[in-house]
Amino acid sequence: MLHRCRILWTADFRTSSKISDEFNNVLNRSGWGFDHVAIDMGALAGAAGRLTRDLIGQDRDAETVKVLHRQVTNVILRRIQPKKSLAIFIDGSEPLWKVRHMRLYPGKKFEGKFYRSAASPMVYLLEDKMRQVAVDLRTPPKEFVVSGAGVPGPVEGKISSWMLDLASRALPDGAVTLSPPFLSGTPAEVTFNDTFCLIGGTDLFLSALGATPFHNITTVTLQQGEMKSLSMTESLEWLAMDHLLKSETADNGDQGVGRQELRKRLALVRTDVVFFYLMANGISATELSGLGVSFKDLMEAYTAEEGTGAYQQHLFEETPNDTSLLLSPGVLERVLSRATRKSGGAPRPCRQSADYLEVLLQTHAMICSGGIRNFRWTPDDNDSVPEKPPKILIERFLGHLKYLNTSAREDAGGTHGDIASAARTSGAEGQSKVPAAVVASVDWTFALTGLETLLLSAPKPEMVNQIIPVFTKGHALPAGVAEDIVNTKNVMEAIEKTRNILQVVKDDSLDEGGGAVREHPALDHHPSHYFVRTPGSRGPPPGWSYQSINLGVRAAALGARYRTGIGASTVTSRVLDGVGVASKNTLFVYTAKQDGSWSEEPCGAINSPGLSTPTEELSTLRVVTWNVQFNRHSGERTPLGREGIDWCTPTRYVALTKTLEALDADVIGMQEVEPAWWKYLSEQPWVRERYALSCNGDSHAIRPWGVMLLVKRHLRVEGMHHANVPAFSGHTSVMPEVTIAISKKVPVTIASLHLLAPYNKNNVNNRVTQLENLTKRMRARPSVAGVFSGAIVMGDFNDCAGNYFTFPPEMGFKDAWSLLHPEDDSKGEGYTIDGNRNSYAGHIIEREFFGRADRVLFASRHLQPIHTELVGTTPVRELGITRQVNCDKAVPEYLYPSDHFGLLVEFQVV
Repeated sequence: MLHRCRILWTADFRTSSKISDEFNNVLNRSGWGFDHVAIDMGALAGAAGRLTRDLIGQDRDAETVKVLHRQVTNVILRRIQPKKSLAIFIDGSEPLWKVRHMRLYPGKKFEGKFYRSAASPMVYLLEDKMRQVAVDLRTPPKEFVVSGAGVPGPVEGKISSWMLDLASRALPDGAVTLSPPFLSGTPAEVTFNDTFCLIGGTDLFLSALGATPFHNITTVTLQQGEMKSLSMTESLEWLAMDHLLKSETADNGDQGVGRQELRKRLALVRTDVVFFYLMANGISATELSGLGVSFKDLMEAYTAEEGTGAYQQHLFEETPNDTSLLLSPGVLERVLSRATRKSGGAPRPCRQSADYLEVLLQTHAMICSGGIRNFRWTPDDNDSVPEKPPKILIERFLGHLKYLNTSAREDAGGTHGDIASAARTSGAEGQSKVPAAVVASVDWTFALTGLETLLLSAPKPEMVNQIIPVFTKGHALPAGVAEDIVNTKNVMEAIEKTRNILQVVKDDSLDEGGGAVREHPALDHHPSHYFVRTPGSRGPPPGWSYQSINLGVRAAALGARYRTGIGASTVTSRVLDGVGVASKNTLFVYTAKQDGSWSEEPCGAINSPGLSTPTEELSTLRVVTWNVQFNRHSGERTPLGREGIDWCTPTRYVALTKTLEALDADVIGMQEVEPAWWKYLSEQPWVRERYALSCNGDSHAIRPWGVMLLVKRHLRVEGMHHANVPAFSGHTSVMPEVTIAISKKVPVTIASLHLLAPYNKNNVNNRVTQLENLTKRMRARPSVAGVFSGAIVMGDFNDCAGNYFTFPPEMGFKDAWSLLHPEDDSKGEGYTIDGNRNSYAGHIIEREFFGRADRVLFASRHLQPIHTELVGTTPVRELGITRQVNCDKAVPEYLYPSDHFGLLVEFQVV
């Protein structure tokens, strides 16, 4: 069947300045099938809103939703048929810099943008209507996703997350089972040869380019009522790079090094081209403007630069242990200089250039890496806002790139404004070093709600006062409040005013008895909806199983983009859905061969170098749990907005190892372990001699961070597992479990966990599911020779004083600390998060989170706790470490080994 009408000659970026001109009419009236179909409702809502603009208020909203529903069901899904999955996406709340831009420079198109934003009641009606679309299809797909306005972020980021999640299910090593126990149905099987159709605006061709795990992607747009399309092959033809795709797919049977290198190069080129296109043309999704250089010049310079001997890398690099895309400022400076024929002069920082680069990197991450990484960031000029958006001079931008390149080489790990620059390395043995790199800033703790977006983005108070009652069940703001917020130019001050007044409105409504004000989805964040077709299921809707999901979490945990597009790794990751268990029964031990290495050995072969056989009978068992604190947010604001401080992580590593060595524990469970900490710890002589490790340095269990066990080599180890304790479908929360024999025929399973932190309502709700899955897992704990093991569950439960999790009484779990210190909870003793005793924690953790979040729970009649103590309670300086190990600076007075104290428990074996 002829799907599209192609013109006889093919243009490219040299002869056609707009990719939109290359979209071709779709001639078939029905039956164009794709494995996966995604629809950007925001792109369609613009035209629908223009059709209904003669109406007002709720009448207009209802009519707009009807128009959009008819367009999707009667036009789009009659001509395009999803086989495996259908996804409907609606824009969520904007990043702060875009909200700021909308307040200050609304422009002529503001009304249209506002009407389809999270500030508009229309989009929430639309979400409700769209939830039924797949169900009503004559031939529905296997699964259906709806991500509405309650999920923060633009559609482009949601599409990227969705596609990367699908890619994680297609990993060739069996990393993901296809039957999450949340669902009685089976999700669709995904392969890298699956076909995709992205329906929306012409800019979605960038989303297709950025989705590097897949190649069979077609972008479809509706222009003046005509359906037009652009395939990946046609996109690469326009970019004059279609030879890469043809070479990569020429021989599907060739799995050798040559084809892997072609795949890697194609992924790198697609990633780089997205960045250049954004730099040249900008994009409305993030209010990014073009830099003032043509895409033609950039592409010609990029091609020429790649052909020179000096070109050692592409614009972006990735590492297996970090989901960030690493931009080389040196490569960008060379390409931009060649494209503009300008040098930029001497290296010199430029505030405006730094701000522009931050938005550019965030936008690139939105399209290529699963979403915006920092919704809180905004230019630091809120007290002196320019009347017009500033233009960036190419010379200054080039000088700033030179400055970043030079500074990052001289000061690895430093920061420049809101752009973190560092001399990065991959962290995996054998990987090449990545020179000076610039990454988008990261803050996962902030996003606006729809109601907050309304107050912060509306240029007129009348708009706020008209819509507020719709969201708050009739409640209005006090007189003058909306006008005050609208007239506050400093967006940070406006946020504070907004949140203060909204809390008053919520409290007032609750006092009046309802709590109904909380019903509208614009007042909070929400997960996406995920339906799987399940014959016989009661629903709702009947015939479908349902689960809420957080898009992108699975892909980030598995490093899906790196593994499928760049690394092409064949290492089995053994991450399971649901509460499944990856049974491997191996540990990693150090063997003193030629250079020494950590090798994977069966549990039965683990023994201490000084013992011929493992210890059969134990008199005592010492366990330690400690959240050692990762290094992912050093210097950044806290989740509730407090100023950040330097975490001095390399120096803390020294203090942590010094403390742990002295404890001489049998089993040590650590949370927030990163590959860098694994590497440092694995080099310590006492670790190499005494302990086996639950994972290696590139394991899924600690990538990008996670949980790890150290197990004394003299113990008789019966089994080693990595269980998953998810909080929602697609979530991976690895819980390593080691089963040891404390005496003959008496096994005990020791598990170390790290539960979700209740920093937002979404996490609070998801914790309920996670705790249910933890309980389910411990009810099904392992048996050895038919004997069910006793259990120790220890780790960071991430709960607060007065709300500690406990297992159901019939399971027999006891809290070791409470058993020996029954009066301490009322006195605040035993707190592992305690800003009063730990000045480091006091700087970065809010008081409401102080408490015994880290606990040791046990269920065994053969174990009796005889001693407990907090560990890591000595400041770093008092440990004799007075100078930082990675720079010539004094160790701060506030610094402790971690923001948590650890907990040691010694049991008598009875």
